[in-house]
Amino acid sequence: MSDEYVREYAREHQEKSTSFEKIFSNFRMDAVQRSLSKRGPNSVLEIGCGFNPGFTEGSTATDWTVIEPQHEFVEYARQQADESVEIIEGRVEEVAEELETFDFIAVSSVLHEVSNPDELMDAVRRLADNKTLIHINVPNANSFHRLLAEHMGLIDSTFEMSQRDKNFERNRHYNRQNLTEYVTESGFDVVGSGTYFFKPFTVDQMEMIIDSSEFPDELLQGLDSISQEFPDMGCELYVEAVKDD
Repeated sequence: MSDEYVREYAREHQEKSTSFEKIFSNFRMDAVQRSLSKRGPNSVLEIGCGFNPGFTEGSTATDWTVIEPQHEFVEYARQQADESVEIIEGRVEEVAEELETFDFIAVSSVLHEVSNPDELMDAVRRLADNKTLIHINVPNANSFHRLLAEHMGLIDSTFEMSQRDKNFERNRHYNRQNLTEYVTESGFDVVGSGTYFFKPFTVDQMEMIIDSSEFPDELLQGLDSISQEFPDMGCELYVEAVKDD
Protein backbone atom coordinates (compact mmCIF):
# COMPACT_ATOMS: atom_id res chain seq x y z
CA MET A 1 0.00 0.00 0.00
CA SER A 2 1.28 3.47 -0.86
CA ASP A 3 1.27 6.48 1.46
CA GLU A 4 -1.40 8.01 -0.77
CA TYR A 5 -3.64 4.98 -0.21
CA VAL A 6 -3.29 5.32 3.56
CA ARG A 7 -4.06 9.06 3.42
CA GLU A 8 -7.19 8.46 1.33
CA TYR A 9 -8.31 5.63 3.57
CA ALA A 10 -7.76 7.70 6.70
CA ARG A 11 -9.64 10.64 5.20
CA GLU A 12 -12.69 8.51 4.48
CA HIS A 13 -12.72 6.40 7.62
CA GLN A 14 -11.56 8.83 10.28
CA GLU A 15 -11.68 12.45 9.12
CA LYS A 16 -15.00 12.76 7.26
CA SER A 17 -18.02 12.69 9.56
CA THR A 18 -20.44 11.81 6.74
CA SER A 19 -18.21 9.41 4.79
CA PHE A 20 -20.28 6.77 3.03
CA GLU A 21 -17.37 4.32 3.19
CA LYS A 22 -17.16 4.75 6.96
CA ILE A 23 -20.89 4.09 7.25
CA PHE A 24 -20.77 1.19 4.81
CA SER A 25 -17.90 -0.55 6.60
CA ASN A 26 -20.38 -1.43 9.34
CA PHE A 27 -22.54 -3.34 6.85
CA ARG A 28 -19.45 -5.16 5.58
CA MET A 29 -18.63 -6.14 9.16
CA ASP A 30 -22.21 -7.34 9.66
CA ALA A 31 -21.71 -9.75 6.76
CA VAL A 32 -18.53 -11.09 8.36
CA GLN A 33 -20.29 -11.46 11.71
CA ARG A 34 -23.14 -13.44 10.12
CA SER A 35 -20.63 -15.93 8.74
CA LEU A 36 -18.75 -16.05 12.03
CA SER A 37 -21.94 -16.80 13.97
CA LYS A 38 -22.51 -19.93 11.84
CA ARG A 39 -19.34 -21.50 13.23
CA GLY A 40 -19.14 -20.12 16.78
CA PRO A 41 -15.35 -20.37 16.60
CA ASN A 42 -12.83 -20.49 19.42
CA SER A 43 -10.05 -19.10 17.22
CA VAL A 44 -10.38 -16.37 14.59
CA LEU A 45 -7.89 -14.99 12.10
CA GLU A 46 -8.63 -11.56 10.64
CA ILE A 47 -6.50 -10.79 7.58
CA GLY A 48 -6.41 -7.01 7.21
CA CYS A 49 -8.33 -4.81 9.61
CA GLY A 50 -8.06 -1.17 8.48
CA PHE A 51 -9.72 1.18 10.93
CA ASN A 52 -12.59 -1.21 11.64
CA PRO A 53 -11.16 -4.36 13.28
CA GLY A 54 -13.66 -7.15 13.69
CA PHE A 55 -12.75 -7.99 17.26
CA THR A 56 -14.37 -4.72 18.40
CA GLU A 57 -17.78 -6.17 17.46
CA GLY A 58 -17.64 -8.73 20.25
CA SER A 59 -17.25 -12.48 19.86
CA THR A 60 -17.27 -15.69 21.87
CA ALA A 61 -13.86 -16.52 20.38
CA THR A 62 -11.16 -16.90 23.03
CA ASP A 63 -8.32 -16.44 20.52
CA TRP A 64 -8.43 -13.62 17.97
CA THR A 65 -5.45 -12.87 15.72
CA VAL A 66 -5.10 -9.92 13.34
CA ILE A 67 -2.50 -9.84 10.59
CA GLU A 68 -2.18 -6.36 9.06
CA PRO A 69 0.72 -5.04 6.93
CA GLN A 70 0.04 -1.31 7.34
CA HIS A 71 1.64 0.24 10.42
CA GLU A 72 -1.04 2.93 10.91
CA PHE A 73 -3.78 0.31 10.97
CA VAL A 74 -1.78 -1.90 13.33
CA GLU A 75 -1.33 0.95 15.81
CA TYR A 76 -5.04 1.76 15.71
CA ALA A 77 -5.97 -1.89 16.29
CA ARG A 78 -3.56 -2.18 19.21
CA GLN A 79 -5.27 0.76 20.88
CA GLN A 80 -8.60 -1.10 20.66
CA ALA A 81 -7.39 -4.58 21.61
CA ASP A 82 -7.37 -6.39 24.93
CA GLU A 83 -5.23 -9.33 26.06
CA SER A 84 -7.32 -11.86 24.07
CA VAL A 85 -6.24 -10.29 20.76
CA GLU A 86 -2.86 -10.83 19.08
CA ILE A 87 -1.95 -8.29 16.42
CA ILE A 88 0.83 -9.13 13.99
CA GLU A 89 2.29 -6.47 11.73
CA GLY A 90 3.12 -8.02 8.37
CA ARG A 91 1.70 -9.90 5.42
CA VAL A 92 -0.03 -13.20 6.06
CA GLU A 93 2.09 -14.78 3.33
CA GLU A 94 5.19 -13.98 5.39
CA VAL A 95 4.02 -15.29 8.78
CA ALA A 96 1.68 -18.19 7.98
CA GLU A 97 4.31 -20.85 8.60
CA GLU A 98 4.69 -19.63 12.19
CA LEU A 99 1.00 -19.98 13.11
CA GLU A 100 -1.43 -22.79 13.94
CA THR A 101 -4.72 -23.30 12.13
CA PHE A 102 -7.87 -21.33 12.97
CA ASP A 103 -11.58 -22.15 13.26
CA PHE A 104 -12.60 -19.08 11.23
CA ILE A 105 -10.66 -16.89 8.80
CA ALA A 106 -11.92 -13.52 7.56
CA VAL A 107 -10.42 -12.10 4.36
CA SER A 108 -12.43 -8.90 4.31
CA SER A 109 -11.93 -6.28 1.56
CA VAL A 110 -8.45 -7.63 0.76
CA LEU A 111 -8.41 -10.05 -2.18
CA HIS A 112 -9.05 -7.41 -4.87
CA GLU A 113 -6.20 -5.21 -3.61
CA VAL A 114 -3.26 -7.59 -3.18
CA SER A 115 -0.70 -7.85 -5.96
CA ASN A 116 -0.52 -11.65 -5.81
CA PRO A 117 -3.81 -13.23 -4.72
CA ASP A 118 -2.45 -16.75 -5.28
CA GLU A 119 0.10 -16.25 -2.50
CA LEU A 120 -2.63 -14.95 -0.20
CA MET A 121 -4.88 -17.93 -0.88
CA ASP A 122 -1.99 -20.36 -0.37
CA ALA A 123 -1.40 -18.80 3.06
CA VAL A 124 -5.10 -19.08 3.92
CA ARG A 125 -5.02 -22.72 2.93
CA ARG A 126 -2.03 -23.37 5.23
CA LEU A 127 -3.89 -21.77 8.13
CA ALA A 128 -7.11 -23.73 7.64
CA ASP A 129 -8.02 -27.29 8.52
CA ASN A 130 -11.00 -29.22 7.22
CA LYS A 131 -13.34 -27.61 9.76
CA THR A 132 -12.27 -24.00 9.17
CA LEU A 133 -14.85 -21.66 7.68
CA ILE A 134 -13.37 -18.93 5.49
CA HIS A 135 -15.23 -15.70 4.69
CA ILE A 136 -14.02 -13.65 1.72
CA ASN A 137 -15.65 -10.41 0.61
CA VAL A 138 -14.87 -8.05 -2.27
CA PRO A 139 -16.63 -5.27 -4.21
CA ASN A 140 -19.20 -6.69 -6.60
CA ALA A 141 -18.68 -5.98 -10.31
CA ASN A 142 -22.41 -6.58 -10.80
CA SER A 143 -23.43 -4.02 -8.19
CA PHE A 144 -26.50 -2.09 -9.34
CA HIS A 145 -24.61 1.21 -9.48
CA ARG A 146 -22.04 -0.29 -11.89
CA LEU A 147 -24.75 -1.86 -14.05
CA LEU A 148 -26.52 1.50 -14.15
CA ALA A 149 -23.31 3.25 -15.21
CA GLU A 150 -22.84 0.72 -18.01
CA HIS A 151 -26.40 1.23 -19.27
CA MET A 152 -25.88 5.01 -19.15
CA GLY A 153 -22.80 4.64 -21.34
CA LEU A 154 -20.47 5.95 -18.66
CA ILE A 155 -18.40 2.76 -18.66
CA ASP A 156 -17.95 0.07 -21.30
CA SER A 157 -18.06 -2.82 -18.83
CA THR A 158 -18.80 -3.37 -15.15
CA PHE A 159 -15.24 -4.71 -14.92
CA GLU A 160 -13.77 -1.38 -16.03
CA MET A 161 -11.51 0.28 -13.47
CA SER A 162 -12.88 3.56 -12.14
CA GLN A 163 -10.77 6.42 -10.83
CA ARG A 164 -11.77 5.36 -7.34
CA ASP A 165 -10.47 1.85 -8.05
CA LYS A 166 -7.16 3.36 -9.08
CA ASN A 167 -7.00 5.65 -6.04
CA PHE A 168 -7.41 2.66 -3.74
CA GLU A 169 -5.01 0.48 -5.72
CA ARG A 170 -7.55 -2.18 -6.62
CA ASN A 171 -6.16 -4.73 -9.03
CA ARG A 172 -9.20 -6.66 -10.21
CA HIS A 173 -13.00 -6.95 -10.12
CA TYR A 174 -15.06 -9.97 -9.19
CA ASN A 175 -18.62 -11.07 -9.70
CA ARG A 176 -20.14 -14.11 -8.02
CA GLN A 177 -19.18 -16.44 -10.87
CA ASN A 178 -15.51 -15.58 -11.22
CA LEU A 179 -14.95 -15.26 -7.46
CA THR A 180 -16.48 -18.71 -6.93
CA GLU A 181 -14.34 -20.13 -9.72
CA TYR A 182 -11.17 -18.55 -8.34
CA VAL A 183 -11.74 -19.73 -4.78
CA THR A 184 -12.52 -23.24 -6.05
CA GLU A 185 -9.38 -23.31 -8.20
CA SER A 186 -7.40 -22.23 -5.12
CA GLY A 187 -8.31 -25.47 -3.32
CA PHE A 188 -11.54 -24.67 -1.53
CA ASP A 189 -15.18 -25.70 -1.72
CA VAL A 190 -17.61 -22.76 -1.74
CA VAL A 191 -20.43 -23.54 0.68
CA GLY A 192 -22.23 -20.20 0.63
CA SER A 193 -22.30 -16.89 -1.23
CA GLY A 194 -24.31 -13.72 -1.56
CA THR A 195 -24.26 -9.94 -1.83
CA TYR A 196 -25.24 -7.23 0.61
CA PHE A 197 -26.30 -3.57 0.60
CA PHE A 198 -28.12 -2.27 -2.49
CA LYS A 199 -26.21 0.86 -3.50
CA PRO A 200 -28.10 2.81 -6.20
CA PHE A 201 -25.35 5.34 -6.95
CA THR A 202 -21.60 5.90 -6.78
CA VAL A 203 -19.82 6.68 -3.51
CA ASP A 204 -19.55 10.38 -4.42
CA GLN A 205 -23.27 10.53 -5.27
CA MET A 206 -24.21 8.71 -2.06
CA GLU A 207 -22.16 11.21 -0.06
CA MET A 208 -23.89 14.13 -1.81
CA ILE A 209 -27.23 12.70 -0.70
CA ILE A 210 -26.01 12.14 2.85
CA ASP A 211 -24.53 15.66 3.04
CA SER A 212 -27.50 17.50 1.55
CA SER A 213 -30.55 15.91 3.10
CA GLU A 214 -31.97 13.86 5.93
CA PHE A 215 -30.66 10.34 5.49
CA PRO A 216 -32.10 8.29 8.35
CA ASP A 217 -30.56 5.08 9.59
CA GLU A 218 -33.77 3.27 8.62
CA LEU A 219 -33.09 4.09 4.97
CA LEU A 220 -29.59 2.61 5.17
CA GLN A 221 -30.93 -0.49 6.89
CA GLY A 222 -33.57 -0.76 4.18
CA LEU A 223 -30.97 -0.61 1.42
CA ASP A 224 -29.13 -3.46 3.09
CA SER A 225 -32.28 -5.52 3.62
CA ILE A 226 -33.68 -4.97 0.12
CA SER A 227 -30.49 -6.43 -1.38
CA GLN A 228 -32.09 -9.80 -0.65
CA GLU A 229 -34.61 -8.99 -3.41
CA PHE A 230 -31.70 -8.44 -5.85
CA PRO A 231 -29.34 -11.23 -4.79
CA ASP A 232 -26.66 -10.58 -7.42
CA MET A 233 -26.70 -6.76 -7.38
CA GLY A 234 -25.57 -5.86 -3.88
CA CYS A 235 -22.67 -3.47 -3.53
CA GLU A 236 -20.32 -6.16 -2.25
CA LEU A 237 -20.04 -9.89 -2.66
CA TYR A 238 -18.99 -12.63 -0.27
CA VAL A 239 -18.27 -16.34 -0.36
CA GLU A 240 -17.97 -18.82 2.48
CA ALA A 241 -15.55 -21.66 1.83
CA VAL A 242 -13.85 -24.71 3.35
CA LYS A 243 -10.76 -26.64 2.28
CA ASP A 244 -11.54 -29.21 -0.39
CA ASP A 245 -9.73 -32.09 1.31
